[in-house]
Amino acid sequence: MMAVQTEITHLVIHHSASPRDTTFAEIDSWHKSRNPPFDMFGYHWLIGEDALILQGRKPWQVGAHVGGQNTGKLGVCVTGDNTRDLMKWSGPQIVALRSLVAACRIVWQDIIVCVHRDLAQTKCPGLDYKEIESAFSGAP
Repeated sequence: MMAVQTEITHLVIHHSASPRDTTFAEIDSWHKSRNPPFDMFGYHWLIGEDALILQGRKPWQVGAHVGGQNTGKLGVCVTGDNTRDLMKWSGPQIVALRSLVAACRIVWQDIIVCVHRDLAQTKCPGLDYKEIESAFSGAP
């Protein structure tokens, strides 16, 4: 049985560390083939190359995206790799992310928006939060 979370405190932004055309099915397969495996896609949302926002886990389901720190945290993964010039997020992906962050801030008014590397030893998502935050200024 999957753990349930009742209080959401954070939205954690990730990149897939893979090409932008990586699909939901591919990431789901990676997560299910881990050792130990995840029972399903680890993030709550995925923003793909086409900038569509796909639902993974439901917000009330504890994610699997910040090792040992998942309770209370929603995870969004944007396909691409911001540590590699040719794989960086596209403009439409940034717009979609900005829209998702805005929607989360409406539902969870006190939500803290952060990046994976704020919580763990990683380069993910390859950008400083200030760089991402500047993309959130103005309306989606």
